[in-house]
Amino acid sequence: MGNNMSDQEIYLPKLTREKTQIVKFMEDEDGDDINVCVNGKAWQIQRGVEVELPLSVLHVLNNAQTTIINKKGQTRNVLRFPYTAVVQAA
Repeated sequence: MGNNMSDQEIYLPKLTREKTQIVKFMEDEDGDDINVCVNGKAWQIQRGVEVELPLSVLHVLNNAQTTIINKKGQTRNVLRFPYTAVVQAA
């Protein structure tokens, strides 16, 4: 029998080792922390401070979207937990 693992299953472990820096926006009125769980591992992310997260966590945050409706009834999807990526100076 051959290997039944998909390309995505092979690539995901690499993503969990890579890191990036992000800054969370203070979009929520209550300012609660953001809780993310990936493959049984949990992260509690404080808003408004730079934090280092695996790309797999950013993938979850990018997929967490909400739909907003403007006065004309038009809809668009936006990130539920918007963030800004921080570029490190070399």
